[in-house]
Amino acid sequence: MVLVLPPGWLHELAKRLGTPYFMTPLTSLLGVSDSHHSAVTATNSSHWNAPGLEALNGTGVVGPALWNGTRTRLKMLNGSGMTLSGGPSVRSSYVTSLYFALSSLTSVGFGNVSANTDSEKIFSICTMLIGALMHAVVFGNVTAIIQRMYSRRSLYHTRTKDLKDFIRVHRLPKALEQRMMECFQTTWSVNNGIDVSELLKDFPDELRADIAMHLNKELLQLPLFESASRGCLRSLSLIIKTSFCAPGEFLIRQGDALQAIYFVCSGSMEVLKDNTVLAILGRGDLIGSDCLTQEEVIKTNACVKALTYCDLQYISLKGLREVLCLYSDYAQKFITEIQHDLTYNLREGHSTEV
Repeated sequence: MVLVLPPGWLHELAKRLGTPYFMTPLTSLLGVSDSHHSAVTATNSSHWNAPGLEALNGTGVVGPALWNGTRTRLKMLNGSGMTLSGGPSVRSSYVTSLYFALSSLTSVGFGNVSANTDSEKIFSICTMLIGALMHAVVFGNVTAIIQRMYSRRSLYHTRTKDLKDFIRVHRLPKALEQRMMECFQTTWSVNNGIDVSELLKDFPDELRADIAMHLNKELLQLPLFESASRGCLRSLSLIIKTSFCAPGEFLIRQGDALQAIYFVCSGSMEVLKDNTVLAILGRGDLIGSDCLTQEEVIKTNACVKALTYCDLQYISLKGLREVLCLYSDYAQKFITEIQHDLTYNLREGHSTEV
């Protein structure tokens, strides 16, 4: 007596492979009488997966491993007195299961065209693994390229968010918040978020000096520095810093301690004293003090306010004094020349004719 197994996942798999399963009476295989010959009710597909087929021999008949090693499964069959026969081999079942799993993970499933034989399935498995690897490599590189393209923009948004969080946490007034945001955005548009000093700090001093001389050549070409030696110019170039001033911002206020001499690279500024405009500064103008050799506090005699967006370069008085001490032969020439080259002398007690 041979009965066809009711439809299920395992039965559908066997039908696709052209080797359907059949239920055979257990008494016909063991030679033992059994009064129960009723048909087997539908068995859950989870009881018959690929690992459970390891106990089947080449013909699909229950072997010793299933008889001795998986008694729980046999108990479910004892009531029917039937055994499973036919169906695909264990190797074919595993290959088909792996093929189905990989095709489902790497694509949309079998599709209209699918592999049938074991060789075709093994080839498809290898192809899908190679395709998955190539997919990861190609799209990984594309993702990295896109991230590098937008890395600067991402950094801008990150810093903007940090600035807004700082303003929110400290509850800064609206006027101050607007000034901070405007200064940040304008400065970013000028230098694109690149800190030159941080970028060049790991380079040798010789190379940093050459780069600094190139970046600050407009300032170093002033008549004030014509008589300086190359070594002096290189030392000066390393202490030159850049600054930025937005319209309406004060660079210096009257009575403040003067910390540097300033060179206007671009933009316009005005010198104010008691709400009176004393001078208008533009590109190429130099402001500061002529008294640099003594270690004393220099108070400013006027305010300097930006009229437009201004780019500035400045040399700190402390750094300038150190360089002049190293090059004493040039120091006296510098003190003499700066009195004539200053566009406006901010030293308190000094009257400058513009």
